[in-house]
Amino acid sequence: TYFEAKLAPLLQKTANCASCHALPKDGGNANFRPYEYAFMRNLLVTGAVYVSKTTIDNGVMRYMLGQVAGHAGNRTYCTGLLTTTPCKEVREWAKLEGLTVAEVGTGGGGTTPPFGRVSAGENDGTIYGWASEAANPTATVTVDVYIGGPRDSGTLIGTAPANQPYYGAEKTGNVGFRFVLPDMYRDGTSRTVYVYGRDVTTAGVFHELTDSPITTVAYVPDPVARSYYNANVIPYVNNSCVGCHSAAEFNYDYAFYALLMRPTAPHNGATATSNTLYRKMFGSESHRGGARCNGNPANAPCSFLINTWNMEFN
Repeated sequence: TYFEAKLAPLLQKTANCASCHALPKDGGNANFRPYEYAFMRNLLVTGAVYVSKTTIDNGVMRYMLGQVAGHAGNRTYCTGLLTTTPCKEVREWAKLEGLTVAEVGTGGGGTTPPFGRVSAGENDGTIYGWASEAANPTATVTVDVYIGGPRDSGTLIGTAPANQPYYGAEKTGNVGFRFVLPDMYRDGTSRTVYVYGRDVTTAGVFHELTDSPITTVAYVPDPVARSYYNANVIPYVNNSCVGCHSAAEFNYDYAFYALLMRPTAPHNGATATSNTLYRKMFGSESHRGGARCNGNPANAPCSFLINTWNMEFN
């Protein structure tokens, strides 16, 4: 009741989700999931593997804070800290759903807060987290990312400044970092990633962030599969699907992570016929446009999607 009466209207108006999630005649793509309780509750409670599932860190809040790769509207929807709309309403809803209550703060209990934390490793190769030196909180910490081992044995693959907006139970402010693994490490292979923050006050001192190392499996679109998809799937959807959807929904970079690798990725047992895009076209998942393949995997566009998936992952 709280979601439908309070939060859904805010998402449509205050967060302006309706600018995309509306009927085509209103400039949208007819994807109404942000207003559907069952879908949003699953996102809130289940979320992704990296969320801590608290009132502050959950699947819905990640969208509100612009931390979800592949989301076309990826931006911060809260105009201030987590006490402003719509984040405060998400927190209240999360309380009602039974998530662990976390307060907005910078650490507490009279103890020294951690130097930082790795909070995400996504299938697109993005590593999220925060880093801040308590003794010099206004200075930007540089984060070093190693793969295959710690600093003394691993390979330094890049750095990132921890100066982006971040909201969490331990720390809020411009202390977040975002690092994307180079393409050579986004090959579907499990990787161990170590993350360190450079001490701002003392040169040559490094702090391994809490929850480092993380294990992540990342992917990058294959150019051959992209070309095949663009030559076969795109003409089909342009002719058959744009009455309800926007063309941007089928852009390969978006479709690869948000449709072909959902609800699970290949390393977790996904197949060419278990992904969201195929299931909607085949008719095994609810779709306003109906079963486009008429129940036959050999029919277009299902045959095109199977070929695309096999080119990518087999």
